[in-house]
Amino acid sequence: MKYICLICLTLVCLIQTGCKNDNGLPDDLIGHLTAHGIAISVVGSDAPLRSREGYISFAHDPVSEAKIVDEFNLIAIPPSEAALVTNRLSIKVQSAWGITGRPATLKLKNGSQLEYLYMVVDEDGQAYIFSQYAYG
Repeated sequence: MKYICLICLTLVCLIQTGCKNDNGLPDDLIGHLTAHGIAISVVGSDAPLRSREGYISFAHDPVSEAKIVDEFNLIAIPPSEAALVTNRLSIKVQSAWGITGRPATLKLKNGSQLEYLYMVVDEDGQAYIFSQYAYG
């Protein structure tokens, strides 16, 4: 009986999370970029279930990066400021752009709002987009 309850609980959790192991932010970021005509090939992501934040990563592509900067009105920021959102990764920031304060450009089609969006390129040629769902 104990094992049956454990199996049922596991199945309920999988159904509620859609069998995903993240908070949904990577899919929302990709969808938001796509809705704005920006296609990137994501090679990695992380968005812990118990968090509102996360990131996606893709190979350094100056054309896509320029589109992202233009489309979302990102401004260049010093690498030290970008380090505030990249702190859980050990990357050496080469260049970074960002926008904060729940701008209208970060309103998602599903009604959710993003608090900020940072795009970071590291010295190894990897690009990252960091973001966080806004409260309420």
